[in-house]
Amino acid sequence: MTSRLYHRGSRAFAVCLSLSFVAVPVAAAQSPGTPSSSTPIGTTRPPYLQRGDEVEQRYKIHRERLEQFFGKLSAQLERDAPDLRQKLIPPSPVPFGYQTVPALLPDPAPRSQRSRIVLSPFSWPRTDSIIARGRDQLAALEPRLDSAIHRPAEERPREYGLIVDEYRKLVDGQKFMESLIQYNRLWQSEIARLTDAYKRNNTLRFAALGRQALLDSISKGDDQFKRSAESRLAAYSRPLDSALQKAPTPAFVRVDHPNEHTWVVSVPVYTDITDSIFVGRAQEAIENGWHVHDGDDDFSVKLDIRRIPPSTLYTNGTVPANGEHINIAYHMKRFPLDGVAFTTGANTTYVFGEGIIVGPHAIPRRTLVHEFGHMLGFRDGYFRSYEDLGDNGYNVVEVILDPDDVIAAPENGKARRQHFEQILKER
Repeated sequence: MTSRLYHRGSRAFAVCLSLSFVAVPVAAAQSPGTPSSSTPIGTTRPPYLQRGDEVEQRYKIHRERLEQFFGKLSAQLERDAPDLRQKLIPPSPVPFGYQTVPALLPDPAPRSQRSRIVLSPFSWPRTDSIIARGRDQLAALEPRLDSAIHRPAEERPREYGLIVDEYRKLVDGQKFMESLIQYNRLWQSEIARLTDAYKRNNTLRFAALGRQALLDSISKGDDQFKRSAESRLAAYSRPLDSALQKAPTPAFVRVDHPNEHTWVVSVPVYTDITDSIFVGRAQEAIENGWHVHDGDDDFSVKLDIRRIPPSTLYTNGTVPANGEHINIAYHMKRFPLDGVAFTTGANTTYVFGEGIIVGPHAIPRRTLVHEFGHMLGFRDGYFRSYEDLGDNGYNVVEVILDPDDVIAAPENGKARRQHFEQILKER
């Protein structure tokens, strides 16, 4: 490996996912030791961190109580319904760190197309309310378990089966709570660090809402009203179109055109992920997601996976242990410049410059398809704006401009012919 392996940090980096429409450098994710996750000694923790600490503490109490329920339920099943015992999954924290990869979930079921913008808010109060609901559901399940032992023997298996089903839902909810906490930790910190940039996104949110309201009115108005609304529609669209403008496709991306109707976009991908099964599944998800067949024409993405042993990345230092918290910014500098980096160590999956860092939380396969779009130069078709809630931190509002576009909707959108055509125009 050449010395370029250690010079990735010479580029100007931007977190595409977190700073849609904001061209500013960004630090690493919320790993210990990064600027966004710590407070200088001797200073008061700001409200968004204090409120997060309170919410996380309530979550930990809920998880501990769920662990106690798991122990009690396990003991009763071992005695009265041992065949159900194997269905139990213990509640547990979801640790993040080096070489920790997420489970890849099936893509959501297809849905009818939607053209309206979608607002998706999240905040500490919303996360707190989800924890409260889980706590209430557990409180309702505990007396059912206590009374199950007093039921007639022939009724117990059915009742235990119902309790196990409800318990499994609570465990899924517990893991979702933890992912929400990490998601809030990441983006609330970025808003606090880059407040002026996110204020500009607030202006974009007002433009998006204004444009949608005008489009709704145009669909109901007569021809004269439509003509009079054109200039206002253009005024709303200009800042959004400018913000959405595609960045140049990286020079290391190659486009092959083997015949009249076939185009293949080849991308080198460097990875130090040692879980070959996960890498293979990720490659399959991305290549399937970035494959468009339109009439006689076929457009596809092909990944050239180039494996880098961790010992090669860390020739001048100790290789991080599996699960160890790492400094993402320093870690990313170790990858070559002539390809995409695909690595681990984040607390939530996101993009950093020309790299994808995965977190521990399960994600739909299509999320990787979305993230890979940034590696081709596409900016997010959504952006994050915010409202200051004072002691409650920030209400973060994701504005999804096109819920059927893979660049705008990470979980449900699809790649389109237009995406490939934008790449081809550059070549």
